[in-house]
Amino acid sequence: MSARRYVISYDVTDNGRRNRIARLLQGFGARIQKSVFELVADPDILAECLHDLQALLKPDEDSVAIYPLCRRCSTDREYLGVAANRTAIGEEEVFIV
Repeated sequence: MSARRYVISYDVTDNGRRNRIARLLQGFGARIQKSVFELVADPDILAECLHDLQALLKPDEDSVAIYPLCRRCSTDREYLGVAANRTAIGEEEVFIV
């Protein structure tokens, strides 16, 4: 299975849940902003990540958005400011908790 790049953002109302979700996502990818992560994952790893996220969320209060990036979009992305100094996640890397 081929790995694909994703951007995951969240809006979580409770500080405790927000911290648990951030720790979970840090195990799968790299933090880009306070509530935005970038990860490279094959379908099985993504499914595991989403399963774990669903277990932490309160669906009536929280929201998570998952944006898959095509290969061209992944290679054409740019980082500006402080983000430009960060080492980008490589195409071949897959993070496993």
